[in-house]
Amino acid sequence: MVTVTELKQLQAQKTILLAKGQIYRSTFQFEYERLRERLGWVQRSASFVRKTYPFFILAAPLAGFLIMRRRRKRPRRGSKLALAWQIARYAWPLVKPLLSRKPRD
Repeated sequence: MVTVTELKQLQAQKTILLAKGQIYRSTFQFEYERLRERLGWVQRSASFVRKTYPFFILAAPLAGFLIMRRRRKRPRRGSKLALAWQIARYAWPLVKPLLSRKPRD
């Protein structure tokens, strides 16, 4: 059996715990709103990127071409070889099956 003093202590603890819970909820809500205000630019930036993404896909190769064109007028032999190597590595899996076919009778 619970005595009257123990019951009063339990009720006091319950009141304290309820008050602490309310304080924690208020603090959490305040921190959440503050964080939401501080990070509002993330949503705006993501929205901007989503809207302009197709433009960047088209503009990036053109920008790279223009930048490289201004850097040097004539491509050097090393860059030509590197480009040829990359093209060959890409094209070889496509060409290999064509070369390995047996002639038809």
